Amino acid sequence: MSLPLLFSSLPAGVTQQGARLASAQTSTFTAAAPLSAHSAFSVHFHTKEPRTAIGIAASPPPLASYLTPDRAASPDYVSFGGAGFIYPFRRSATRGYTVGDTVTVSLRDATVTFAVNGTVVGSAPWAAAAAFACLSCEGGRLDVTVTQHSC
Repeated sequence: MSLPLLFSSLPAGVTQQGARLASAQTSTFTAAAPLSAHSAFSVHFHTKEPRTAIGIAASPPPLASYLTPDRAASPDYVSFGGAGFIYPFRRSATRGYTVGDTVTVSLRDATVTFAVNGTVVGSAPWAAAAAFACLSCEGGRLDVTVTQHSC
């Protein structure tokens, strides 16, 4: 069963209706509560003009941050960008993602796994006690549906 993933501290101009989130500004959106063990969240991209990164952080990063090594305000995060890079490890996934794709981020047994349209494209270790779902965007209009589920 999938449920909407609710984000906290949305700035003016950003809307969330159920599982649907829309933005036109640079931000990192963070889930209101940490993920539980053996859980996942999925992001379906209806519109994706901006640069994006999807992942998890040990604590909620500042709203104006972006989940890449040069911009992250928190050192404890793992993210997967639309171009196909997994940070902070600077690894390449087997592919990136774009409009129409659904990206799933799963947390299980100290591993974060990224899948695009059901196909695993990369993974990274996770050692922190907490894991907050995050979505960063920069530079254009974004319209996504975000859901959480168990894995």
